[in-house]
Amino acid sequence: MTYKDWRKLWHETAKSLGWNIFFRWSKNKPILNKYSWILLHRLKRIDQRLAEVKDSTWCEAMVEILQREIK
Repeated sequence: MTYKDWRKLWHETAKSLGWNIFFRWSKNKPILNKYSWILLHRLKRIDQRLAEVKDSTWCEAMVEILQREIK
């Protein structure tokens, strides 16, 4: 998974879960909130888990994993 793929996936996932979970708004621009940074630092672990999740689209898999991470 390239960085570009990750960014696209992150964008789709954030949109599907609701932007406010991941971003706070400042002058109409999204800024990553602390949860996002925590999750971004777990990228390697999340990426490994994505390999385990099959029979799902990337976005569904990501949503499932992120929801587990947030709890």
